[in-house]
Amino acid sequence: MLYQEFELPKYKWKIYAFYDTTSDDLESVMDCLYNLKCPSELAKKAYRNISDNKPNTGLTFSKNKKTCIVLGRATDCENFSHTYVHEIFHCAIHIANEYGISTQGEEIAYLAGDIGSLMLPYASPFFCKHCNKGGKYV
Repeated sequence: MLYQEFELPKYKWKIYAFYDTTSDDLESVMDCLYNLKCPSELAKKAYRNISDNKPNTGLTFSKNKKTCIVLGRATDCENFSHTYVHEIFHCAIHIANEYGISTQGEEIAYLAGDIGSLMLPYASPFFCKHCNKGGKYV
């Protein structure tokens, strides 16, 4: 697992991102969700997905201007990319809802791009079979 923390200063928003998670990472992810006061039903679903090592899954939970993004182990780079973009979208929507940002305009598109750019240094090895020297695909 890779772990990253970063902030979006414009929105005073903190993001905790987990990459390539498996059941070995369950405690770290659950601690993050617990610290954000994640509702028990969502936490239970996250627990099941992670403990079952369900591939190609992710989750995003936000509360009080903080977000936990979890990207599970992928079966290939295409599925990683899909989950990566999907969870970034959820994060951008959570921020947009907090600040009343239109989901139809440029600001949310730039916001999603900013999140993706900040996550890219950690995510980039999972986009390419040749770059993923650690063989992290299922």
